[in-house]
Amino acid sequence: RLTPTAVVVDYLLEVDSLTVFRDVPALVEKEELDTLTTPTRVCEAYVRRMGPQLARNLEARLDGQPLNFSCASKKVAILDHVRCEFVLTAPLEPRPYLRRQIQVRDNNFEEELGRITLAFTAADEVHLLRQNVAPDAIRYASREDIRPGDEDRLRRGWATFRFWPATVKEITLPLPGQSNIQTPAKEPPSVASPPVSAASDPPGEPKPRTLQDLLFNSRLGMWVLLGLAFAFGAAHALTPGHGKTLVAAYLVGERGTPWHAVLLGLVTTLTHTGIVLIVAAVLPWLFPGAPPRTVQGLLEMGSGLLIAGLGFWLFQRRLAGRADHVHLFGGHHHHLDHDHDPHDHDHDHDHPAEDQPVGLGSLIVLGISGGIVPCGEAVALFSLAVRWQRLEMAFPLLLAFSAGLASVLVVLGLGVVWTKKFSARWGESPGARRLARVLPVLSAVVVTVLGLWLIHHSLSTLQAR
Repeated sequence: RLTPTAVVVDYLLEVDSLTVFRDVPALVEKEELDTLTTPTRVCEAYVRRMGPQLARNLEARLDGQPLNFSCASKKVAILDHVRCEFVLTAPLEPRPYLRRQIQVRDNNFEEELGRITLAFTAADEVHLLRQNVAPDAIRYASREDIRPGDEDRLRRGWATFRFWPATVKEITLPLPGQSNIQTPAKEPPSVASPPVSAASDPPGEPKPRTLQDLLFNSRLGMWVLLGLAFAFGAAHALTPGHGKTLVAAYLVGERGTPWHAVLLGLVTTLTHTGIVLIVAAVLPWLFPGAPPRTVQGLLEMGSGLLIAGLGFWLFQRRLAGRADHVHLFGGHHHHLDHDHDPHDHDHDHDHPAEDQPVGLGSLIVLGISGGIVPCGEAVALFSLAVRWQRLEMAFPLLLAFSAGLASVLVVLGLGVVWTKKFSARWGESPGARRLARVLPVLSAVVVTVLGLWLIHHSLSTLQAR
């Protein structure tokens, strides 16, 4: 913001909580770190230290002379992310009516990707003549559409302006043969100002331009994504690939309890999505914010190969009508029905009690055998978070996916325990049988295509380095 006596920068910094807690130990002394016992204190310390650093890394020149910025004020708000607001100022000498030029470059966070919005505005007495900033097509582009060189254009800008005093004081002019007469000073000749581009609108919160922006850059969008991930996990639990787990739940239901059904569903879910959850939790600590392009490309390549291979394997098995999951320890259960004729001789052995409880170890083995194959849908969800360079969202999305998966498995298990005929009725309708044949094959094809697409994009990412 250009004023007659200063250049004022309203600097808005929005980061996730993980970044704040990771950076604070490197910003403060150990003695101060020991006093940061609450999230609010941590965020306040982060803002105190970041203000001067942001001012130092803001490079600006006025008519070729460097400007020195200082942090005039700062405040922080803890929302679903950490919102930091700074006011950085640099004094300038007022020179009315002169055409002046300012050049600005933001050198902060050069190693990290993010949204940068740079624009110029002017106070009432300052006329903004021209400005050059990145066009809207780059400013509001999604992360994957940013090309080499666009990042530098987002960080740079220049403008020309003129200080035009709102009022001119009356001055006394001595005229020949007359006493001093007060005469209003003439205004300088008017200078037509070139039209200012639309990019000179005040820099506010950028409006989402794409569906991805709406989902990833708003609080409502985050809840929508979590809800979709939960529904995705619930739908995944209903696919026939988990039929063996339902059979296991039915066997538990013969002598089991609701607690057995809950434990079985949770163990199956953790086994099915556990590896992906661990990777999603660890990777943001190694590459906070967004990973470097090389790491991103390698992750996409690995994920694409894994997804494509897993999808092809699922396609083959499902096309042949076999279940997805692997049995541990030869765990096929065969029930042989045979009739007993009446006989009156005595038995010299005891029958096992029908009410014998199921062991905890057996339940865990059943759950592991039901989810031993890594979940292709969870891998795909994680890969999309990497593709969108939003690693901090991968873990919450996978948790929501796992919650949806576990909730359906637990509900079905409880239904089996409470209603023994539930499992039999579920698959009897012709529509359910047709869906059971078609849905697994289609989902396997989708997973395979997604894997091939990720491989193709990873090659483009690695070649763009």
